[in-house]
Amino acid sequence: DPMGYLDRGSAYLTLEEFKKALDDFNRAVELDPKLARAYNLRGVTLRSMGQLKPALEDLTKAVNINPTMDNLFQRGSTYQALNEHEFAIADFSRVIALEPTSAQGYYARSQSFRALGDIDSAERDHRQGRE
Repeated sequence: DPMGYLDRGSAYLTLEEFKKALDDFNRAVELDPKLARAYNLRGVTLRSMGQLKPALEDLTKAVNINPTMDNLFQRGSTYQALNEHEFAIADFSRVIALEPTSAQGYYARSQSFRALGDIDSAERDHRQGRE
């Protein structure tokens, strides 16, 4: 059952024991290659370890399997870390479309707009996130 590995891996991730978390998420993926949550958590772990490209690959798998707010947000955050702000904005826009009251989505998107020099859009999203 991959769920036990996901639960234990999540605990390791919280404790910042990334290698142990990664081992558990790898096992969960082996047991169920279509489990989006396993790819999401493994991607978050890899990003925390500074392995941005492999993290992006896993988060893209998670989005392709199940384009939830969290999967999209985590992938958008990884795009931001890679300075690929156009892709980040696309993912955060999808987060906002799924949940128009998502302060987190607006705030994250504002950061990418700001990084691209679109100050008006950044300020608009920042204000919307605060509201």
